[in-house]
Amino acid sequence: MTGPDRCLSCAYFRNQPVELESAMAGLVSLASAYGSTRADDGLCAKHDRYVSANARCDDFDPAKGRR
Repeated sequence: MTGPDRCLSCAYFRNQPVELESAMAGLVSLASAYGSTRADDGLCAKHDRYVSANARCDDFDPAKGRR
């Protein structure tokens, strides 16, 4: 399920390959953050965890959202 209040649109969400590769040591040795297996998933800077782009939580910040 997608929508404007999902992680993908949140100010805390980071899914740029360069950011993922620097935050997750060893990821580059497995392949790359450009891989198709992660889709749009990424990191939540607020909760410091890897999350689905379609997830949501009560800390969603639409004011600074990027999409």
